[in-house]
Amino acid sequence: MRYKVVTVLLVVVGVGLLVSGQTQEAEVPAVNASSGRWLGLGLTGGLEQDFSIDGRYWFDPQYGLEVAAYYENWGNQRSEAIHYLYAMLGGLYRISDRPFADFYVLARISIKGYSRGEPGIALYAMGGVEWSWRNVPAIAFCIEYGFGRSGEGNFVMASGASVHYYFSTAAGSAD
Repeated sequence: MRYKVVTVLLVVVGVGLLVSGQTQEAEVPAVNASSGRWLGLGLTGGLEQDFSIDGRYWFDPQYGLEVAAYYENWGNQRSEAIHYLYAMLGGLYRISDRPFADFYVLARISIKGYSRGEPGIALYAMGGVEWSWRNVPAIAFCIEYGFGRSGEGNFVMASGASVHYYFSTAAGSAD
């Protein structure tokens, strides 16, 4: 199931990239789609989970915070079911703010709780790109990729794709 969700998200992101290659006429000023964003709510899918509900809060145009939560239930009998709860917290730093795409780095800690066994903690360092369409600046698509270290000391690959709806203080500003 996890790979199906990741595949669907990657297809959506790929189609979004193809469709978002919009051109603007020379007399129309470029609009910074991420201008005025402060709170975003969305869904994230990746290799570490099927999907999670997450939120992003931008303190200012350069620094932000990301939180996410995910629940998973394995097994079909009550006595054998294993429950997983993931909680993730990350810091965002925007390194480039372009009219339709923003590039950022992300440091994340992921705490995984299990109904059987010890909880696990993983640390991640990732880079990402977030972009929007000119006509719908409140919706943003993201792709992230990086690496992490699990609680057992293993290095792991981390990647994900997400979509967020941003509440905004402005409809965008001219660059």
